Amino acid sequence: DYALFELEDEEREKDDDILTNYLRQEFGTNKWKRFGKLLLPKRLCTVLLLLTFFIWNYYRLHCDELEDGSLVSKPLRLPTVVRFNPISFFTDRFPAKADAYWTMPTAS
Repeated sequence: DYALFELEDEEREKDDDILTNYLRQEFGTNKWKRFGKLLLPKRLCTVLLLLTFFIWNYYRLHCDELEDGSLVSKPLRLPTVVRFNPISFFTDRFPAKADAYWTMPTAS
């Protein structure tokens, strides 16, 4: 039979040396980098970045900015062609009727 592990070297070490070796192995030189990866995983950062982009794109395409800095919806128009076009999400180029069926009411 083979020994699964040997502890002879560790048994002879002092407690302070064992603690120092443990801290070096567990935390090492890249401890802040590993802590950052644990705190903010790559997938979470990617999802938040994509979410931010799509929300920004929505407001860029579908809202107008007023004098006071607030954003209101552009006048809504019915489409002339009802066909799925994924490119139209990223651009503002899709056929729509000239007359708007809804506009933002003005404050009186």
